[in-house]
Amino acid sequence: VSPSLLLPGDETLSLSTTTTDDECSNSNASDEAIALQYIQEATTTDNQVFRIHGWRWHTMSVLRELKLLLQSNHNHEDVNVQYVIRFNMGGLHRVEETLFFPWLTNQLKFNDDQSVQNAFQRILQTMRNHHEFLKAQGQLILTDLSADKSTDTVLESMVSTLREMSRLENDFIVPAISILVSEKNQVSFNNQVLRGLGILDSRLYLCGMHEAVLELPLDELELFEKEIPSLARYLLPRWKRTLYDPRTKGLTTTTTFEAS
Repeated sequence: VSPSLLLPGDETLSLSTTTTDDECSNSNASDEAIALQYIQEATTTDNQVFRIHGWRWHTMSVLRELKLLLQSNHNHEDVNVQYVIRFNMGGLHRVEETLFFPWLTNQLKFNDDQSVQNAFQRILQTMRNHHEFLKAQGQLILTDLSADKSTDTVLESMVSTLREMSRLENDFIVPAISILVSEKNQVSFNNQVLRGLGILDSRLYLCGMHEAVLELPLDELELFEKEIPSLARYLLPRWKRTLYDPRTKGLTTTTTFEAS
């Protein structure tokens, strides 16, 4: 199946032209089962700490805003489209490409358990494929659309793909990193990501993350307030008013974010 023809609802964004959808689905299910078994067996009370929540919240922020774009009037030159796709999703993709994916490749090491190693490698490759699909679809919107493909169709495919990517993050990558990487190293890497996003731009990213977290269960907000420094939380209302709201003023805020 050609990657350009695959839309969310397919089980994978496989780059193979010979593997059938059923074979891909079975392979994905097998990989996830192996990864889940490893997580269940390796998790203890001492290795459940995860400190790189900015990645999760950034993904949730982009997902929320893509869904809001679906409910608004938009075209490729619209300020909201430019913000959501070029700035917010573009920032997420930049740190994934330059920091997250290389770091995850180095951290997801499972000693001599080759079956677990292979399963996580394929899960990570699926996430890379989703990432490339989202980049291509975003570029399609930013450069205007062909007559036979509406903006809404593209946005719907992006929402479904990013939701699936978020599921893989939360179900497999987060617990694996909690098991394999010390809290100290996680914090060090998280600081590296913050520097990669840029101090000034991070104010906007943080506003979007907060808006997404506000629509999630209360424990996510409590985690946000625990992880984000008090000064940044104090300044959030000002940053939202002066920086975030002008860039997203055409987006409705009545939609409830779905974490699933």
